[in-house]
Amino acid sequence: MAAECISGAFLAAVFQVTFDKLASRDIEDYFHRRKIKDKMLKKLEIVLNSINQVLEDAEERQYKSPNVMNWLNQLKEAMYEAELLIDEVANEASRHKLEAEFQPATSKVRGFFKAFVNPFDIEIASRVEELLENIQFLASQKDMLGLRKGIFAGNEVGVSWKQSQQLPTTSLVDESSICGREEEKEEIIKILLSDNVTCNQTLLLLWCYHLVELPIDLHKLVNLRHLDIRMSGINKMPNHIGRLKHLRTLTSFSIGKHDVKELGNLSNLQGTLSIFRLENVTNPADAMEANLKGKKHLDGLVFNWGDKFGRCNENEDSILERQVLEALQPNENLKKLSVLRYDGTSFPRWFGASHLPNLVSIALTKSKFCFVLPPFGQLPSLKELSISCFYGIEVIGPEFCGNDSSNIPFRSLEILKFEEMSAWKEWCNLEGHSEEGQGLSCLKELSVRRCPLFRSALPQHLPSLQKLEICDCQHLEDSVPKAASIHEIKLCLCEKLFLKDLPSSLKKATMHGTCIIESTLHQILVNNPFLEEMKIHNFHGPNKKWSSLDLHRHDSLVTLSITSWYSSFLPFALHLFSNLHSLLFHDCPHLESFPEGGLPSSLRKLEIEHCPKLVASREKWGLFKLHSLTELRISDDFENVESFPEDMLLPPTLSVLYLIACSKLKKTNYRGFLHLKSLNSFYILCCPLLQSLPEAALSNSLSVLYIHECPLLKQRYQRDGKHWHKIHNIPSVIMS
Repeated sequence: MAAECISGAFLAAVFQVTFDKLASRDIEDYFHRRKIKDKMLKKLEIVLNSINQVLEDAEERQYKSPNVMNWLNQLKEAMYEAELLIDEVANEASRHKLEAEFQPATSKVRGFFKAFVNPFDIEIASRVEELLENIQFLASQKDMLGLRKGIFAGNEVGVSWKQSQQLPTTSLVDESSICGREEEKEEIIKILLSDNVTCNQTLLLLWCYHLVELPIDLHKLVNLRHLDIRMSGINKMPNHIGRLKHLRTLTSFSIGKHDVKELGNLSNLQGTLSIFRLENVTNPADAMEANLKGKKHLDGLVFNWGDKFGRCNENEDSILERQVLEALQPNENLKKLSVLRYDGTSFPRWFGASHLPNLVSIALTKSKFCFVLPPFGQLPSLKELSISCFYGIEVIGPEFCGNDSSNIPFRSLEILKFEEMSAWKEWCNLEGHSEEGQGLSCLKELSVRRCPLFRSALPQHLPSLQKLEICDCQHLEDSVPKAASIHEIKLCLCEKLFLKDLPSSLKKATMHGTCIIESTLHQILVNNPFLEEMKIHNFHGPNKKWSSLDLHRHDSLVTLSITSWYSSFLPFALHLFSNLHSLLFHDCPHLESFPEGGLPSSLRKLEIEHCPKLVASREKWGLFKLHSLTELRISDDFENVESFPEDMLLPPTLSVLYLIACSKLKKTNYRGFLHLKSLNSFYILCCPLLQSLPEAALSNSLSVLYIHECPLLKQRYQRDGKHWHKIHNIPSVIMS
């Protein structure tokens, strides 16, 4: 019954803030110009009213039903996104207001493209629609979850967003002890002063990112069951938190000088507990009193030694850290364990099969002084192992598998990742630990990234391997496991790697670096008839010895991406990819034209960026004949180009067109748009010299016109200006 008091109040507060902001004059004007205000408010009113009516029931049932808890978390995230969106609109509205008062002296074209490809930053109209669709979907799930109307339900006409009456106050809470945004602070105080005992069972403070402290009298909430402070700014726990003996959920605990002992009395904790600032533990006996071994209901632990990496010296503090970690031995029921910034020279004895028989996932991140890994191979239930930024490891030897040669090492492991191991050179063979080399027999995913000194062969007998990633391992020469089931491979910056007998079952392939591309491209294209996606990056040609691959019709490839290609030609014909839907060329400055045969007729999306010579030959592309093409993205200076697009260049099926960073383009060709009757969305970004649009040629089907960093266009088509009437019938016109 407590969840609705806290989370319900917080959600109601967020809704209130959102509506208050929407009601501001600047934002009303902003949305009015874009014709989406009424639609947005109407949808918000309907869906928020329906959600508000079941909020009490959802809050009460969340800890009994994981599905309801997940629904609530998604709702909170959606409202958090709504608040961010409205804040951005408010900032944009303020900027427009200032621009109306002061003429800027210059207009700077920012590097927009990288930000543009991020969906979060595309444009307000599409984000509003996406947000509303998300909230509507959440509202549609309430009946499936069996959520019922409660006492917090809004009226039948609309949402009632009046603040609840002030509850009677007592001397329990010192308001000055709570730090955060005012609305968050007031809601917490309001709940903590409540006389309703049931309201003291749950504090759900998810996403209260400005909240940095909890009340000092929190320990007086003796019936508190759940304290969720994920994604908050809380960095200090109040005194005597160990008195909350009924506490079941404690998502995180930030340690002061002696308060790790407070965990000792919290014997009912369940779920996942993250313990931060372990560097503050100066006495291992204090860590022992935390009694993690006795907490049989905890299934996840995170040990974090703070933000300052390499803070201790090898001789003294690293010994202390090992002793502290030894004292923090968890219960044998633990399933997930993460250790961050641990600077002990080795790991405690409890990192073994007899102590952690149910452990499923381990993540070790950042260690400077650790030189040897625990015997993870003997953990019978381990499915996922990730080791990153362990800078002291030079050799992974037999101890990694364990000393019990009668047991198959890593018998359950499915995912194994090594990343940024700058000193790692050798990985001892696993096969010696079983008669038939069955170690890692269940491994599905293997990743070795940024291990520049690693040179020994990877395990070769991996019958279940599906995904292989080897990146930035400059000394690795010959090491591709034999696995008939591999369907995804990623090979990057391994210039000494010579590969042969690649698998023929690949569906996805990424090749990065000249040598890798030279040694694998032919094999992958010719020997993998089911390849669906291929990415090629950073090739410095020319390479005359394979100027033309012996490639026949390839029916399965759907997506092809070629970036940073510095040769003047491609070694394969594109039209042979008879089912290709998406084709991207980025940063190919010397590529002059598409290969003989042109583009495949199946193409739906084409993206060309920073390929000046290729764009110069655009009239030879044959786009007009591509009757499946619906989206074109093009970024080029368009130097010495009078107007774009040329007559009949683009196909009539085109529905989405992007012009990005066309810095010297001055005009759009009226006749080039006349036949584009299906054009729905037109995006123009960072085209500072573009003067006008093909106004009369724009189809009635156009629903979105987005203009960003185009000062001449913005000036010409400003609202209520001389030319505004030429585009005002477009439903969504956005200029920034």
